Amino acid sequence: MPPNPLKPIQDAVERVLHETGAADFGRSVSSIDDLTAEVQHVYKRVDDIEQRMEQIVPLLERLVVVAEELEREISPISSLVSKIPGSGARRRRRREQAARAAAAALGQGQERPSAVASGSIAAGPPPGTTGATGIRPPR
Repeated sequence: MPPNPLKPIQDAVERVLHETGAADFGRSVSSIDDLTAEVQHVYKRVDDIEQRMEQIVPLLERLVVVAEELEREISPISSLVSKIPGSGARRRRRREQAARAAAAALGQGQERPSAVASGSIAAGPPPGTTGATGIRPPR
């Protein structure tokens, strides 16, 4: 069988491709194609997210409006509730201060304070009431 006249040319081309790194070029092109496909997938996902955001934002805006309306409607009720005897902030503050003082006393290694010192009894009955039961006597 006669020698292939194209074989020396093919070997030379392969040698040049290998020495210049062009042989890796084919693999690089396929990697670029893979990356391009991945980037297109990311762009599609971003487009999907943008469409969902366009749907969510108006819903959130309406939710804020409804919440503000509810707050306006509840505001008068909450101001009335704050006027109910025993629901005042002073009483809560006294209890919180007593609890903090008790916690500080425990933190300093002192013995555990009694119920009177912790504020549970010291706070007394709600304002406007008398006696241990906290019931206002009839007038």
